[in-house]
Amino acid sequence: MTDSSAGSSQGTNAGEGQKTQQKSKLDTLPREDLIRLLKKQVEQVKEIKQENAALKDKATSFDVEKGSMASELEDLQQKNRQLSRKIEELEEKQNFFNQVSTSEELMEKATAAELILKAKCEDLEFEVNELKLKMEAQKQQACRDQDEILALKTLRDELRSQLDDARNEASALRENRTAVDVFSLELKDYEIKVDQLGVELKESQAALNTAKSEVQSLELKLEEAKRGEETAQRECHDLRMKMDDIHRELCEEKIKCGELSSSVNELKTKLNSLTEERGSERMGLGRELAQSQQRMITLEEAIEALRDENQRLRSDRDAADAKANDIVKDYEAFKSRARFVLEQKAKSDVEETGNKEELEKLQNDLEEANKLVQSLRFDQTTYQEELKRLREQNVQLEKEARTNRRDADEAQIAMAKSMDEVRNFRAAMEKSSEECAQAKNSKNSLENELIELKIIRDKLEKSLASDRLRFDTELTELKTQLGDEKRRREEAIRQLDDAKKERASRPTPIAAVYPQFTDREPVHSHHTQSRDSPNSPTETQQPRAGSQMSSGKLSQEMTIGESAGGEPDRTLEDVLFGGEISDERILGLDALSPDSQTVGGSVDGLMKEIDRMGKQNEHLRELLSESEASVGRLNDQNTLLKEEIRRSQRNEEREKHLANTEYLKNVIVKFLTPERVKGEKKQLLPILDQMLRLSPPELDLLKKTAEQEGKLLFS
Repeated sequence: MTDSSAGSSQGTNAGEGQKTQQKSKLDTLPREDLIRLLKKQVEQVKEIKQENAALKDKATSFDVEKGSMASELEDLQQKNRQLSRKIEELEEKQNFFNQVSTSEELMEKATAAELILKAKCEDLEFEVNELKLKMEAQKQQACRDQDEILALKTLRDELRSQLDDARNEASALRENRTAVDVFSLELKDYEIKVDQLGVELKESQAALNTAKSEVQSLELKLEEAKRGEETAQRECHDLRMKMDDIHRELCEEKIKCGELSSSVNELKTKLNSLTEERGSERMGLGRELAQSQQRMITLEEAIEALRDENQRLRSDRDAADAKANDIVKDYEAFKSRARFVLEQKAKSDVEETGNKEELEKLQNDLEEANKLVQSLRFDQTTYQEELKRLREQNVQLEKEARTNRRDADEAQIAMAKSMDEVRNFRAAMEKSSEECAQAKNSKNSLENELIELKIIRDKLEKSLASDRLRFDTELTELKTQLGDEKRRREEAIRQLDDAKKERASRPTPIAAVYPQFTDREPVHSHHTQSRDSPNSPTETQQPRAGSQMSSGKLSQEMTIGESAGGEPDRTLEDVLFGGEISDERILGLDALSPDSQTVGGSVDGLMKEIDRMGKQNEHLRELLSESEASVGRLNDQNTLLKEEIRRSQRNEEREKHLANTEYLKNVIVKFLTPERVKGEKKQLLPILDQMLRLSPPELDLLKKTAEQEGKLLFS
């Protein structure tokens, strides 16, 4: 404003100096020269009128062009909205295909959708290019170049920001890949450990088989069987303790699994809500960014057009000011000449008659000049008002551009915050997956312990079955022996009663010595020892004492009257029974009483042992039922944990697919937008080839299009 005021003051000073010079010149000029000057001024006024009419026609044509441009811009905005809607529908379809179809179908459908999008984008680009050519043909070449430079600058900035975003996403993907590699290495280590545990299990099974063979060889003896039963009781007690500990650990693991499942569900719900919010925010921010970019472009174009109009109007105003100054100067010169003429009129009356017509003409010309000056002043005021209005519009447009830029910056900040939140939730999901892996490891250890318990249970069942069979066989044998011994005892008692009756009815016999009984006593004791050898040593000592007592009684009964003397050649049996009683019967009589005593004691002990073993069997059955119930619960928990792990893996795969589709979408958008740097699209071709698995003709076609666009942009 100061420059314009200074310029106007300088112009007024210069104009005043020129006026004074022209007045002095007009005073000195003759009449004919004054008439010529007036005619020239009239012609100049006519030319100014024609120029004003032409300027008005140009202004009307410019307004018409402005309206047509606005209508074309509205059509382009509608087409852009339709395209954005189509792109949103295609993205929704793509998300649906991501959730439903497999990877190969996804790639095929993505390639088909990409080809369709490329065709549509090419058609739309062709239409946009035609409209641009029409608009550029109507505008001036300089404005077109400036608009293209500004558009290219904005596109360069946008592509740079997108490139930075892509680099950030690539770094995040690399970090995810490193995490996946670390997880795969941990899985390999876990598999190696599992193989080592399998080898150790095989070795333990071989050792157990050898132990089984040794136990079977040792179980032939009854003492070691009893000791084995005591150890089995102790092992059962230890197993109970272990089962209690395992039950407690299972309860704790259940609580932990419940907490983990609840936390995983909460994280899943949060992730789903955040993904939905992020999707909606992305869509909204994308729309707002597109709208703000379109507004910026339209505002910049309008600002450029207003600047051009402002410059043109300023030039017109300067020209009109110059012409008005010239007309004012001519008018003053004409006034001075008219005064001069009037002064000369008083001198020469003759010349008055000839110059009346000229004066009338001059007066008419003066009136027309006055009207012209007034019209020019009115036009000047209108132009000044238009300039003020255009300046106000320019200021408003600049304010709107600033607000749009601020909105775009805020939207970018919100996008960065949402991306940070998504990364935080991904880290939380990774932590939860690690906790699930730890729970899986604990579950596997519990499964291994359960397998070991099952093996121990099978061993106990086998040992119990073998003990039952052995005890059943021993019981049957003992029952048969008991029946035989009872029969023998009854026969021996009956024979003894008969012998006593006969002995009481007979007279006292001749005393004699029978060395055969004393000689055969060691044989009887040997037989009793051999018969009772399977029993315990305490049971073997009792029948020996009984056998000695019974043999002593028999010798006392059979050797009555030893001191009386008699015939040493014949025995009592020969005298009484005539040699009918044999040595075998006497051996049977000697062995009856101790066997009967040992059988009675062994049967009672065996019955007690059987009762005790039955109670142990019932207790072991209860333990087995409890262990089976715990095994069933663990299997249910195992299935639940497997389902949770599969769900988490599926969710991770879906997130990976979504991330890959986002990256692919960004790459496609970058490829479709104009290049900021030469050769940028050629750098994107390998990425598209790797992700979309393009065929050679498709890749050649993309290369050709990229080269053509690069030549058009940078030529």
